Amino acid sequence: QICESALGVNEALTVQITSGYRTRKTNSYLRSLSKNVAKNSLHMYGQAIDFNIANIPYRALKSIAEEQAYGGLGVYDNFIHVDSGPFRRWSS
Repeated sequence: QICESALGVNEALTVQITSGYRTRKTNSYLRSLSKNVAKNSLHMYGQAIDFNIANIPYRALKSIAEEQAYGGLGVYDNFIHVDSGPFRRWSS
């Protein structure tokens, strides 16, 4: 739904996925690098994705994600996180 809304008048989008499914080992490693990585991340269950869409202004992408995300939505400096967990919102 986010991509469909972002498509607008464009014929195609370039979605840059920075994180999808993660193993526990990978998640533990990422936690050692950043305080923003949850110990029990939904990435480990295939229920979360971090992404950006090229050529869509970040402010517009954030707005679209806020309208379309029904679970978790995290807004970071260079990517958007969405997951299928409970409704919650955060930013870095």
